[in-house]
Amino acid sequence: MSADTPRSVKNDSEISDTSNHDRFSEINNDNDESSESVQDSPFELTLQSLLAGPLDTTIWRLKGVRDSQVALTTQLNLLMTALATYRNETRPVKLKDTVEQIKDGKKRLQAINTTLAVVESRIRRIRDRLVADQQQALESSPRRVLG
Repeated sequence: MSADTPRSVKNDSEISDTSNHDRFSEINNDNDESSESVQDSPFELTLQSLLAGPLDTTIWRLKGVRDSQVALTTQLNLLMTALATYRNETRPVKLKDTVEQIKDGKKRLQAINTTLAVVESRIRRIRDRLVADQQQALESSPRRVLG
C-alpha cells in the first residue's frame, strides 16, 4: 500500500491475495486437519497468488462437470422409469404362430410353382406337337393349281 492510501482500503491484488490465502488455507486444513496452522512465507504467498487463477478455473470447471453429471443422471433415471413403465404396460405380440403360418404358406407356394412349371412344360410340348402336325398335314395334302 502506498502512503496516500488509507489502511482500510485495499487494492484488488491485496483482496485477491487475501482470498487466495484463505482458500489455500481451507484446502490445507481440509487435506490435513491434524496439521498445525502454517505460517505463510513469502514463497508460499507467491505460490498461492500464482495458482489462484488456475485453481479457480479448475474448481469452476469441476463444478460444471458435476452439474452436468447430475443433470445427465436425472435424465437417465427418467428414461429408465419411462422404459420400465413401457415394458410393464405393453404386451409383446406373439409372432411365433404368424411366422409358422408364413413358412407353411411359403412351402405351399413353392409346391404350386413347381406344379405349374411342370404343367407349363407339358402344354408347351403339346402345342409344339400340334404345330408340327398341322405343318405336316399342310405339306402332305395335294396342292391344287388354280388356273
